[in-house]
Amino acid sequence: MREAVQSLMDVMPDEVVTVRRVLFECLQAHCAELGLREGDRVRVGGGRRSTRLLRTADGGLLRCPPELARFVEVRRG
Repeated sequence: MREAVQSLMDVMPDEVVTVRRVLFECLQAHCAELGLREGDRVRVGGGRRSTRLLRTADGGLLRCPPELARFVEVRRG
């Protein structure tokens, strides 16, 4: 069975997800500049739904704007 593809925008606060794929090359580069790459495990922080606050495994904090987050595919766990 295939797992459902989810956007980073669909994830609730305090969930831990793994970045599965960033769609589009130009967005991959922009996410990399922010410090978000495929394979990264992040915890979604609380706060406003419009901007995703992400806590990385090494304790860093990233802000992922919605125009990027909707093109970041994640898997839970």
